[in-house]
Amino acid sequence: MQSNRIGITIITGFLGAGKTSLLNQILKKEVNQKFVIIENEFSEFGIDAEIISGAENDNIFELSNGCICCTMNTELQETLEQLLNSELQFDHLLIETTGIAEPDSIIQSVVANQNLKKSFTIDSVICLIDANNFLKNLEQSEALKQIAMADIAIVNKADNKKPEYLSEMKQHLLKLNPLLRIINTEHADYKDEQLVGCETFNPILFENTFNQLSFDNSKQHSEKQSIKSISIRIDGNFDKAKFLFWMEYYLLLNQSTIIRAKGILSFEGESRKQIFQAVKAAFELNDSYFWSNNEKRESKLIFIGKQLKEESIKNGLQALMAV
Repeated sequence: MQSNRIGITIITGFLGAGKTSLLNQILKKEVNQKFVIIENEFSEFGIDAEIISGAENDNIFELSNGCICCTMNTELQETLEQLLNSELQFDHLLIETTGIAEPDSIIQSVVANQNLKKSFTIDSVICLIDANNFLKNLEQSEALKQIAMADIAIVNKADNKKPEYLSEMKQHLLKLNPLLRIINTEHADYKDEQLVGCETFNPILFENTFNQLSFDNSKQHSEKQSIKSISIRIDGNFDKAKFLFWMEYYLLLNQSTIIRAKGILSFEGESRKQIFQAVKAAFELNDSYFWSNNEKRESKLIFIGKQLKEESIKNGLQALMAV
């Protein structure tokens, strides 16, 4: 099912980071892909359609009356449904958000809508970061949330930055979001890196990335940052019914603080590992590899958000274990 669905790449980033430059680079490099672009401007009239090269106007859907990630969430779903019902032939969907937008509503529009999930899947969330203004933008909550939501961080305008500065940036980014793939670019040119077809919501590929992380239950954040990540490892098996009931209500009640959560889970009586991915209150479970006979049954989760109550989350999860 994963390969039959149309991938959605969400391009986000703060004002002036180079989102349109990246869009141009993707259109230039991915010549074998036929894209539909959803272009959004936080104004009455969109302007980027006039400066995007390599795309026909018929393939650009502008939602220009407001932010696609908040007031235009319903229109986004309608646009996706119209695309499916149209005669347009396309391989991939690119959505460029405004500079002040958070991409969570776009992700939820797909993850939480069963009809759209049959046809679309989130390929990746890319966050453009201006290396010149990185530390300044860390003071903006919107910029922090964009980083927390992302799968890939493109540090643009990095060509004249010292290695020490870029290393410090990388440490900041990974403290916010340990699962980020970080790419340094000039003029948003990502060279030979793969940006389209990453399938970051693909359970198998996700597990390969997730297993490279260290889960020592230690805090992964700076006290100066309002957003942090916590990693949790729990031995044994969850009771699936308990987990689903608790997680549904926990995320619903804490959607203002939980930005994203991911994990590899072990459930009592199930032979496959389960991949858990959540964006605000919306979450999904997908099958991954089979557990091998000599493999330790355990669950590993990462929560990213603000004002996270680490002990409360751990205690809540511990209470969901199978007896």
